[in-house]
Amino acid sequence: MLSCCLAESTLHTLDPFVFELTPGVGPRWYGLAYAAGFLSGWCILRELAKRGRIPFSTRDVGDLIFCLMIGVVLGGRLGHCLFYEPHFFIEFGAEFPYWRILAVHQGGMSSHGGILGVAIACLWFARTRSVAMLVVVDSVAFVAPLGLCFGRLANWVNAELWGKPLAAVMQLNPPWWSVKYPDEVFYSQWNGSTEFAAERIRLGSAFAMQQYVRDEAYAGNAVMQERLLPTLTAYWPINFMQALSEGVIVFILLALLWATPRRPGLIAGAFLILYGTLRVTTEQFRQADADYLTFAGVTVPMQLSALMVASGVALLVASKRQQLPRIGGWWRRA
Repeated sequence: MLSCCLAESTLHTLDPFVFELTPGVGPRWYGLAYAAGFLSGWCILRELAKRGRIPFSTRDVGDLIFCLMIGVVLGGRLGHCLFYEPHFFIEFGAEFPYWRILAVHQGGMSSHGGILGVAIACLWFARTRSVAMLVVVDSVAFVAPLGLCFGRLANWVNAELWGKPLAAVMQLNPPWWSVKYPDEVFYSQWNGSTEFAAERIRLGSAFAMQQYVRDEAYAGNAVMQERLLPTLTAYWPINFMQALSEGVIVFILLALLWATPRRPGLIAGAFLILYGTLRVTTEQFRQADADYLTFAGVTVPMQLSALMVASGVALLVASKRQQLPRIGGWWRRA
């Protein structure tokens, strides 16, 4: 459920579970978002294959999507651990799945790692099917923005990857599109403890009070939400900003570019350049992840995005040197 008020931020109160079979066990919206991304990609590529716009059979498309699923999950998880939490490689817990790397259900997927995993999956698929690598990556790059869009919406559902706080002058009367998170009650910058002094006394500790306030807000307690909203910080809605830029906008631009058949490599190169450029832009409004590679204010996502732009340029140059038949053209043939 979302709670919205006029001249007030949106309060995030979404449940990550679609439903729970037992406490903590059940299908999550995060998993469904990934499934929606793969399904939409399969539908589009299957249709292009049926029309003869890409040199794959419909069965090939199914096999390709399966390879991409493995690449996204492995690349996304290993990328997150490598770039942001390398200690996961040597940490083990007392509960299943024991090794922290395998605890994907607790969150932690890198979009850049996922893209790298997809590239490796494309290379494997191209070699096993004797198809030009540029043909495979163009096909995948065309539908990749849809998966990225659903992935960002999944981040929103999980209340992860927060944006930066709005400027102080905007905090006094935050716009409706800004976001507030009940989980902020656990952070040192939260200034609402005095408003809930009675609950703290009744529950016996600050942490118990914070947990109670947070749980009541997510449970849909309208009175608690009304009391909590003014005490929270308003943040940029970075999940929606990146879903729009990396997903919708990139997909529309690629669709316009691929309306007629193009030389293989052009679509993938354009995707890398567009995604990298827009990602660097939106990162200005996102709180930096804790990592060990940030240099001079340039965060890991910015560094990787810049590398993607450079790779896209290199791919465009390489595509000009390849004498391959044109592919694509969903609108009309060349």
